[in-house]
Amino acid sequence: RPPTYDGHRNGRSRGHKRNTSISQLHLSDEDYIERVKWSNKAEYIFALIGFSVGLGNLVRLPYLVAQNGGAAFFIPYTLTFIFVGMPLLYMESSLGQYSRLSHPKVWRCAPVAAGVGIAAILVTIMKAISVSLTMTYSVIYFGSSFHGITNNTLPWMTCAPWWNEGRECTDREFFLPRCPRNESEVSPLCTSVGNYSTDMFWQNYVLTLGRGLDNFGNVGDWSYYLPLALLAAWTMVCLVVCKGIRSIGKAAYVTTLLPYCVLIAILVRAATLAGAIPGLNQYFAPDWSKLMEPQVWRLGVEEVLFNLGISWGAYIALASYNRFGNRVHIDSVSFSIVHLATSVLYCCVVYTVLGVVHTSAPGNQLGLSLPALSAEGEYFQYSTPAIFIAFAEALSLLPLSWVWCALYFLMVFTMGLNATSILVETICTAMYDALPKLRLHKSKLSLCVCISIYLLALPMVSANGAYIHHLVEEYGIKLPIIWVALWQVVSVMWIYGYKNFSEDISLMLGSEPNWFWKICWILIAPAVLLTIFIYSIVIWTFPMYNQIPYKEWGHWIGYILAGISAVQVPLWAVIMIFAYCCKRKMLGAVHPTNSWGPGDPKVRRTILEQEAGITSGRPHSGYREAYTDQTINAYNQE
Repeated sequence: RPPTYDGHRNGRSRGHKRNTSISQLHLSDEDYIERVKWSNKAEYIFALIGFSVGLGNLVRLPYLVAQNGGAAFFIPYTLTFIFVGMPLLYMESSLGQYSRLSHPKVWRCAPVAAGVGIAAILVTIMKAISVSLTMTYSVIYFGSSFHGITNNTLPWMTCAPWWNEGRECTDREFFLPRCPRNESEVSPLCTSVGNYSTDMFWQNYVLTLGRGLDNFGNVGDWSYYLPLALLAAWTMVCLVVCKGIRSIGKAAYVTTLLPYCVLIAILVRAATLAGAIPGLNQYFAPDWSKLMEPQVWRLGVEEVLFNLGISWGAYIALASYNRFGNRVHIDSVSFSIVHLATSVLYCCVVYTVLGVVHTSAPGNQLGLSLPALSAEGEYFQYSTPAIFIAFAEALSLLPLSWVWCALYFLMVFTMGLNATSILVETICTAMYDALPKLRLHKSKLSLCVCISIYLLALPMVSANGAYIHHLVEEYGIKLPIIWVALWQVVSVMWIYGYKNFSEDISLMLGSEPNWFWKICWILIAPAVLLTIFIYSIVIWTFPMYNQIPYKEWGHWIGYILAGISAVQVPLWAVIMIFAYCCKRKMLGAVHPTNSWGPGDPKVRRTILEQEAGITSGRPHSGYREAYTDQTINAYNQE
């Protein structure tokens, strides 16, 4: 098979002569501008870990484990990870490594799916904005933590006049746990106080929260420190991505390892205090009856998809900088094991700290539970405040609380920095591939992208910015990314073809993937994604923020945010079919283009030379064993 078409017995490849297809396999401008590679394998692995092991593992997963059967929840989570998450990760990484292209350009393998790559980039931009806001808030909390040096009390634990400005406020005390807002009856075993200082600090000082999106275009005022904190966050992102993967790889050693060091330090410190073991027992105790509830399995699938960051295009972009013969299947499996182990570590940290809080909170007979640590109960735990309100309260009860809070919010910042840097590099890589000469101006392009996204994020740090942010999260990210993931796997396995894809991997690794991977790609992953997408639409409800519903025009903006990315898939499918019909090559839209093939120029040249009989079939010096006649001839099988 030439790099673009399958062979058939009649010596033709989907209507094209083989020798004609080979002769058209040219070396384009992007081959002459050398694509940089990772300095070593460690940088690539650290970048993968830094991107995917983030805030979702720290907040959402521990909450879901506590609410959905304890350790039993890891059964649907792990099964989904094995049969859906890991295969999709392997597929994306292989696509990027084989083609050395970004998400939009990789669809040379199936032009009709070009909209999948464009949709992924649009959602990636929205996600980069969202994660940068978390970095912004962590900057403010990090700086505020140092007030505990002189006052012996963290600022969000008391209604300090320098931030409260005379509003109604109650100092946070731990005599009773919070009552979730969805409780229909007042219980004497919990407190329904809604103006605790931790809530007021978050709403009035960090968010400067307004009354909602009353009028179209009115985003409210800005407090000077929020745009400055956002600027500090994007300055750090720009410094990390200024040299592309060269600078990202070096920064990954620090930004990926630092969260592990902080988490282990918190875990060790909490484990030495009373209440740590009971905390683990309380939340990890399995409730096997929960496995009979479909909702638990749905949450397990969704958590894997969002935690791993499937279909953002990041894995394709990162793998495109690998050596052609890199053992991508080993990387995918190894990384998956690390990801699962880290998820368990995060849960242990959270439950150990909560166990200590249970014991050390004065007069608290029930202790602080994860669902009760924030004012909005269950819903609250799925949003950003859980990172700041819930854990700020819990860590405030540890000895030397300001130290642990400062370390914790520094860790949150580096987690956001990891994810945002990779998302920005994904966007820049797409631009490099669209205009290869931009690779000569990486620093300038990175600066322009960071400034552009900073300006897009500015309205979200205004008084009504939290409402805009939530609108973008609910409409622009959650459903569209499942839509993109579904069409991505369908396009690769059913349009390009799993046989073609397997032969591409064979050229890189010397052997095709086994049937486990193929069954997951062809059947299991598409079926699961389709089921989740349909179910998410069925149970869809209009979102609200801070118990304030959006106006009708707000929902229409949400529809536009969702549609602007989702519509790219059918729109570009129609455009490509029409374009190929005009060329009188209707089926060309579902066949690889002549420029599709291995991204390594040496491999492409070797294939051409062997077809022309110029070489004896011996690989060039420095090639891996995978570059043999046997694997190259995978392209020539009839």
